[in-house]
Amino acid sequence: MNYGKIIKDSWHITVETPRIKWLVLIPSFFAVLIFTVEIAWQLYLYADEYDLMGITAGEGYGMIFSYVADNSLWAVSILAVLLIAVFMFIVPLWVQGTLILCVRHKLISPDVKFLLRPKMLKGFEYFFPFFKFEAATSIFSLLSILFFALSLHRYFESLFSFVWPVIMAYAFIAMVINLFLSFAPFYIVTQNMNTAQAIKSSAALVFTHLGETITIMLLMFLVNFRMLLNVIVVLGVPIAVLAAFSLFTTKTALAISIIFGLMLISLAAYLTAIMAVFMTTVWALSFEILKAEHDQIIAVDED
Repeated sequence: MNYGKIIKDSWHITVETPRIKWLVLIPSFFAVLIFTVEIAWQLYLYADEYDLMGITAGEGYGMIFSYVADNSLWAVSILAVLLIAVFMFIVPLWVQGTLILCVRHKLISPDVKFLLRPKMLKGFEYFFPFFKFEAATSIFSLLSILFFALSLHRYFESLFSFVWPVIMAYAFIAMVINLFLSFAPFYIVTQNMNTAQAIKSSAALVFTHLGETITIMLLMFLVNFRMLLNVIVVLGVPIAVLAAFSLFTTKTALAISIIFGLMLISLAAYLTAIMAVFMTTVWALSFEILKAEHDQIIAVDED
């Protein structure tokens, strides 16, 4: 495999097809927002556990509920929770199928006119297969394992010192399983396979081309790490300035800080959307190449 050409072609498609990027932007915004809130909440819980905060977590919950009750915001709060749930559990699965369809169109039929809306409608057909796939593989989510480990360390520190090797071993197993599941979404969309068939076919393809798959994953890790550093530099300095500034300012300045924070989150979401399209394109192009080689190997073995 020519990895340089794969990355070059994938980046060309990402840059030359902005409509695909905008498709991913809204779910990326909610993903970044929820992730930011989750990280902030984890830090707050740690600070509360070690008595570094002025109020406890229980008091924080009470203040939130009191504010909602005093301002009659129950309907708005419920609507916000439902909206977040939709963008956490429904929209990403639909967008994933649509994104693979869009990328595959640019790879297989670059000369045919690209129409986004038909791809969006067809993307709904893969919602339930992706839902079953996510349900079957969610226990191997590295982010979930990380948050579980943080919670265990926070509340059961003495127990954590004994079980952390088990958690590390499970995290390694989860990484291996995720590696073998790399091409399952593409089998679901391009070959119309069910969840079990897609998992089996993806594992077989990765096993046959293990070296190539690991190389692609390492390249994607390096690209994501570089992007993460850029995001930290772009967002970290303004956030630090705002955090220091908010300690000495009024509510108006705090509101301005919040608005500016949302602007920074939007920028992070834009970068995340670009990376989502780019990574999907890299994996889709790698899938087409490796599957063709895999099918050829099977055909030779059958002869």
